[in-house]
Amino acid sequence: MRVGIGTFCFRWSIGIRDQHPATPMGPVDFLEAGAEAGADFVQFAENLDLTAQTPAEIETLGARADETGLGIQLGTNRMDDEHLARQVELADFLGAAVIRIAPNRDAISGNEAAFRDRLRYLGDVFGKAGCTIALENHFDLAPVTLARIAREAAHERVTICVDVANSVANGEWPTETVATLAPHAGNLHIKDYDIVPDSYGVGMHIVGTRMGEGRMDLDAALTA
Repeated sequence: MRVGIGTFCFRWSIGIRDQHPATPMGPVDFLEAGAEAGADFVQFAENLDLTAQTPAEIETLGARADETGLGIQLGTNRMDDEHLARQVELADFLGAAVIRIAPNRDAISGNEAAFRDRLRYLGDVFGKAGCTIALENHFDLAPVTLARIAREAAHERVTICVDVANSVANGEWPTETVATLAPHAGNLHIKDYDIVPDSYGVGMHIVGTRMGEGRMDLDAALTA
């Protein structure tokens, strides 16, 4: 297993919503941070969209990745044709082995068969660039739905990006999520969490923690 780091680990340094630093982290800055952390690869998600970079910036990124030896993975939450065509070009140029896609419920709802057919087509297209699709279980998409789609798409380039804790938003604990999606895993997003009682005794809050300090059973997830 190769260990990497994603751009959402640096959301405050990159900038998010109304929080933007005076000098935002750019693609090469993020790559350097990954190298410093000892990562094997870095994953660019939609909060640092490589399709928004200039050709010169992409060339610089590719050259620096070669120098550091870090692999590059892509990521997006968009599935429009023009955007994905550009992602294929990036995958080919940067040698990206994986593109993590986080579809929302609307992309699938009401026409699951058409979505599967499109995934098979995209699997062929990205496959020609040496890239595998990994569909992430994001907040509004049930893992059981993603597992069914991956199983029925039956394409070697269509896998799942298993996020161990996202599906708590669907009322599902990580052990169940991992068990459902592990057979289709092509990518893994690890995070830790805890359940903290409200200070006034009104319910509880699910909060992120440092890895190893919360309730996530990392060994069990990796074994699965």
